[in-house]
Amino acid sequence: MYKWEAMALMDGLQLRELDKRRAQLNQAAYVSSLTNAKKPQHELNKIRRQLDKMEQEILTHSSNPKRRKPNVEMIAKINRLFGSKSQGG
Repeated sequence: MYKWEAMALMDGLQLRELDKRRAQLNQAAYVSSLTNAKKPQHELNKIRRQLDKMEQEILTHSSNPKRRKPNVEMIAKINRLFGSKSQGG
């Protein structure tokens, strides 16, 4: 596997996790409106801005050293995806 392929897989996995978090955020908005929170919209907007910032860092490949460090969980996912191929399966 080439380095650019591995990086693309890691970027895709990170974007998928962000999409999951956005879906959870939508659920949280619904629940918070049901529980009569005082200002849930302010907190939701703050979280959305943070998610947008993280997404832009992934898409622009910023030189943020925190973002460039491989996550052990992401590496484990890649190993699970391609592990069977290297074992002859």
